[in-house]
Amino acid sequence: MTGCDDSVSPSVGEERPFTIFGYLDPSTSTQLLRVIPIAESITEVDLVNVEAEVRTIHEESGTVTVWRQMPVEFSDSTEGLIYSADFTPEYENTYRLEVEGSSGELARSQTTIPKEVNISLLTTSTLFRPGIFIEGELPNLVQAGILYDAVALQPAISGQSDIRVPILVSYRGEQDRSDGGWEIRANLRNDFEVVRQAMDGVCLTTPFITIRGANFRAFVGDETWVPPGNAADFDESLLVQPGTFSNIENGLGFFGSGYSVDFALRLAGSTLTQIGYISNKPCQPGPGNSDFSVPECQDLEPCF
Repeated sequence: MTGCDDSVSPSVGEERPFTIFGYLDPSTSTQLLRVIPIAESITEVDLVNVEAEVRTIHEESGTVTVWRQMPVEFSDSTEGLIYSADFTPEYENTYRLEVEGSSGELARSQTTIPKEVNISLLTTSTLFRPGIFIEGELPNLVQAGILYDAVALQPAISGQSDIRVPILVSYRGEQDRSDGGWEIRANLRNDFEVVRQAMDGVCLTTPFITIRGANFRAFVGDETWVPPGNAADFDESLLVQPGTFSNIENGLGFFGSGYSVDFALRLAGSTLTQIGYISNKPCQPGPGNSDFSVPECQDLEPCF
């Protein structure tokens, strides 16, 4: 509503040349970076013509990599530019970013790539409380959770297709430091309730839920991935404020490093059944399934 107020000035009022967003990922050979020029007026920002040279310097070797512009179409169908470079950052190495404008103005930042980690199950794991151990003296665990490949099974007589829904149960903030790494103790029974509520949230109220896989996923970030004010979590209302979460010298935005880790949880079918998931498609025609008048065998009516 306030965006339409005449008292809102479009003037950015910022002398720094660029806003920069991106991070170096040692698990891939292609690096991407967003560079947005800061203009006197919002209407003057031209995202299709960014006059800047982007380069990274590998501090250990002095190797300079010059990034190239690449046109893209963003998710909102607008067009713009990103910068791309083909190289694989080395774990535990430091890289300096420099973004130089056509008039010589320079924004810079640097990052040290986190150590590589290994993931395994704790020896104290139980069927319903698997313990996940992330081995390595990593500086920061930015995100952590279990991604369930959940399926809403439709009764065979309904003629409807099963519906797969990826559901992420967050474990951010529940990690504990341990000798040589971090520990996270999952709770599969509680996760089942989260999965079921998520199904309800997309109008799939059904007692027939199964999962086809469960993967622990986390993002290991460098030490600069810290919420403003050392908060327990990233608050989107704070992040949209310019400069609140920024580590760019003579600029705005964020430049860091990190990578995703993925670990498949192998859960026994008997364990899933005890939790509340089902293993077979319900109400299939055949002996013992002829009474389709019972509620469990009636057609589901998803509200979408």
